[in-house]
Amino acid sequence: MRLYYYLLNEIGIISLNKDTLIISNRNINKEYNSQLIKILKTLTTTNDYKLEIVDKSSESLKNKLINTVKESELWQIINSKFKNVEISDIIHINNLQNK
Repeated sequence: MRLYYYLLNEIGIISLNKDTLIISNRNINKEYNSQLIKILKTLTTTNDYKLEIVDKSSESLKNKLINTVKESELWQIINSKFKNVEISDIIHINNLQNK
């Protein structure tokens, strides 16, 4: 769960390709970065996955997701019915369709 929080709130994803993930990072955490590389290696065909950290201001993934939701047609409908509604967090629910 900590890695999930780290990915959503602490880093900005600049670029992702077949062997390199480039992130901007406000609070560099070597433990999480090494966990991230291990996960990426299991998801790709290369064993030489690289993580590059750049000193560049970037929006967090969570903020990007919130902004994407706010630009959606569904959000416009919700916002028109409930004027004071706000998005406070983005969560992931496994197998929502199966329950």
